[in-house]
Amino acid sequence: MKTRLLLLAVIACCAANASAQQIQNGGFENWTDQYLFTQLDEWNTSNGRIPGVANVTQVQPAPSGSFAAHLETIITSPDTLFGLIIHGDFLNDVPTQGVPFTTEIDAVEGWYRYDLQPNDSALIVVGAWSGGSLVLLDVRTIGGSQPAWAPFNFPLTDAVVPDSVIVAVTSSNPFASAYIQQGSWIDVDALRLTSPVVTVPDQLPNYDMENWTDMSVEEPDGWGTFNAPLFIAGLVPVTKSMNAHGGSYSARLESFDLGGDTLPGAIANNTISFTGAVQGEPFSELPLTLDGWFLFEPSGADTALIFAQFSYNGIPVGSAVHAFTGTVTNWTPFSAPVNMIIPPDTMLLVVFSGGNPGSVLHLDDLSFDGLFSEVRYVEQDQAFLFPNPASDQLTIHLPIGADRVRVIDAVGRVVVDQQVANAMGTVRLAVDALRTGRYVVEVVLAQRTQRLMFVKQ
Repeated sequence: MKTRLLLLAVIACCAANASAQQIQNGGFENWTDQYLFTQLDEWNTSNGRIPGVANVTQVQPAPSGSFAAHLETIITSPDTLFGLIIHGDFLNDVPTQGVPFTTEIDAVEGWYRYDLQPNDSALIVVGAWSGGSLVLLDVRTIGGSQPAWAPFNFPLTDAVVPDSVIVAVTSSNPFASAYIQQGSWIDVDALRLTSPVVTVPDQLPNYDMENWTDMSVEEPDGWGTFNAPLFIAGLVPVTKSMNAHGGSYSARLESFDLGGDTLPGAIANNTISFTGAVQGEPFSELPLTLDGWFLFEPSGADTALIFAQFSYNGIPVGSAVHAFTGTVTNWTPFSAPVNMIIPPDTMLLVVFSGGNPGSVLHLDDLSFDGLFSEVRYVEQDQAFLFPNPASDQLTIHLPIGADRVRVIDAVGRVVVDQQVANAMGTVRLAVDALRTGRYVVEVVLAQRTQRLMFVKQ
């Protein structure tokens, strides 16, 4: 009897609201552009290299034109991100490419202000190629503090005639990583390479930091994806597709190769991270099945997956799972039974497009079927059944005063009718002879009847 009272107390605490809950935006009709950061045009920057972090931002007033660039070092354990703007690129600390530039150069000039933390330093780097060879690599180290805008002109070690150049500014010194510190910053504007022979030399693209563009990525409302963190790599794993089963759109999930590792297209019904989905949504219903429609184009022999986990107080209490295999080019329904032992307070829904790069899964019209919200009574008055779905035996915990249990099939026929007046709080029904399908259990009391739903597997 103590076990029964404890279980009924748990059920009473997590009884559902009167209105049924469904999967938010399960039809993928609603999408919103998510703002990421404002990017400095024509320059490669450090923005987005740590997901959600933008440490190159526009600042004003500026000594030349309307805007300058603010670079700041941000440390978010275990990641360190120094501010960086660069024309060209470095690979393993070696310049690998630049931008076209044909004027003879002998200095770099511009405007700056800065505040570098003790032992930390900013860098201004100029490299030059001629005939395919790196003929110049000049690194200027800047330390201390300069709070007001000031002009600078740094002579290069040699005057050279390049065919391309690399120009970079950093807010910390990547070659002395032990001394990189949070909060070091430098603002720069009007970066130019000057010439000893030409009054108006070539100009670097967007040298005066005037042109910026807001960067955004389209996301399905109510769902978390990897779109934002992969944006800097030019990858968008989850996209809006006009190939839809219902409405105008579906969700298209694609798996990508990330340097030898596969990142599946993934969505979760709240937030998701590279370490997995981190949280679900409040949910207190008792669904019978997880349903939806899909297309699947695997790359090789691959499997996509949809998985729902139901929890109560952080402890898993139920799940539903469906695997997608083989090529399916026409919209096809799927239905995954929900196995539940007690009502949940949270539901986490996650989808993966497969383990091979190039696998593509389309999803549409996701929903729960057979939703049943329990009515809140005092703990002694609450009926509850498990497992659900059931294959051989169904256990029903009875409220005080129950005297009869009936099982009714989908067309309204009573297939089980059992007196339970002396059942001591629990009755077990054999259901192995019942046909597969949905049933209603009626628990009859003196003044009312409680109805529960279950699925016979």
